[in-house]
This record gives sequence, structure tokens and C-alpha cells, in this order.
Amino acid sequence: MRSRWNDPRAIFVGFKAGDNRVNHSHLELGTFVLEADGQRWAVDLGPDDYNLPGYFGGRRWTYYRLATEGQNTLLVNDTNQDPKAVAPVVAYRSTPDRTHAVADLSAAYAKHVRKALRGIALFDRRQVLIQDEIDGSAGAEICWQMHTRAKVAADGNRALLSQGGQTLTVRIVSPPGAVFATGSANPPPPQRQQPDVTRLIIKLAGGEDLIRLAVLFTPGSQDDASAPTLTPLGQWGNEASH
Repeated sequence: MRSRWNDPRAIFVGFKAGDNRVNHSHLELGTFVLEADGQRWAVDLGPDDYNLPGYFGGRRWTYYRLATEGQNTLLVNDTNQDPKAVAPVVAYRSTPDRTHAVADLSAAYAKHVRKALRGIALFDRRQVLIQDEIDGSAGAEICWQMHTRAKVAADGNRALLSQGGQTLTVRIVSPPGAVFATGSANPPPPQRQQPDVTRLIIKLAGGEDLIRLAVLFTPGSQDDASAPTLTPLGQWGNEASH
């Protein structure tokens, strides 16, 4: 999804559904990248050294860049997604004032939750919303995460990212009381080091009822005064773009 095709400062957001079993895949269903104002704010770390022990064998999912921990997606109970999971895109719509897609991530977290959906929307070509809905997660710890090379100043339910002379405001719209934290993204050697990368984190306790976790991204070139009204992902619907 993008705000414009011919502007290097345009908003671009993309996220991954599909099949964890694809050759060379990482355990990253639901992961996203985000660009705005000429900066990449949410980064994908890419592969590690193919010569690491067991990289294509029994140790593959222990390496940070391949494991779920190293992705911009949900981490549940600090464990990897199911390596055999498939996540279909269940809704897509594109109009001049709103573009969105929804992926069903339930199979990736089936050992821990009953259902998990991720929706990403581009509103008015100026703000991005990532909305997760997790149902039947009693006893689980849910961690939302994003990797960034920007400087991060987290304060409660807001985080200000600064990079290349630009800013991005990240705001937790739901649930009330949720706050940001930061963490290292640097795994133990001999894995590749990325000391310039920060993990932006939200941690929530699971519950039997539906948890709606919504995070709004507003580039510094746009007004952060308003937030879109949240609607259940099941109501986002489908409409093909023409």
C-alpha cells in the first residue's frame, strides 16, 4: 500500500502473509515494513550467514534473523511461529481514502491462541494503522514488536522516532493502558550484529476475551491530532481495486 507512486517521500507499507514452509522463508507471517518522508522506519533484518552451524538444518529457528523474535510481528510466549503455518489474506480493499488488507495468522500461533488476525490500513494516504485481534489467549504473553534504525523516544502510549532529519509518531490507540518499551535487537555472536537497531515493544497479558491491539503511525509531515475510529477486522470487508 502506498500514498503515491511518483513521490520519494510517499508512505509505503507492506506486510507478509503466505506460507512459512516456502524455501528460504523466515518465521515472519504478519511482518511489515514501513517507509515515509524518504525514510524506512520499520526494517526487515534479512538473512544471516549461511555458514552458521545448522543454518539450513536443526538450528535454523534458533537464529535471531530467522526466528519470530527478529521480525515485525507478534511474538507469543516468546516462542516461534509454527514452521508449517499458512496465513491467508482474508480481506482487501482499495479506495482513494482508504486501503487495507487483513491476514489470518491463527495457524502461526495455534498452540497459544484460538484466533489471531492482523489488519493494516492506509488512511487518507497519510496515516498507517496496524490492528491486531487476538482471541482465546488466556495464560499467554503477547509481544508486539517492530525493528527500527531510528532514534526512539518512548513515553507511555507514544513513541517518537527520529531519522534522517525526519520524524514518525507511533501511538497505541488500543487497548487503554498499554505502553511502549524498547529492547536490543543484537543477538549473541557469531550471529550478525545490528547495534544500530532498536526493538519497539508492546507487551500484553493474554485473556480469554478478544484483545484488540491497534497502533497508529503518523509521519512528521502529517498531522497527528486525529485517529481513525476502530472497527472490528471482521467488518473491514473486501473490494477489488480497479
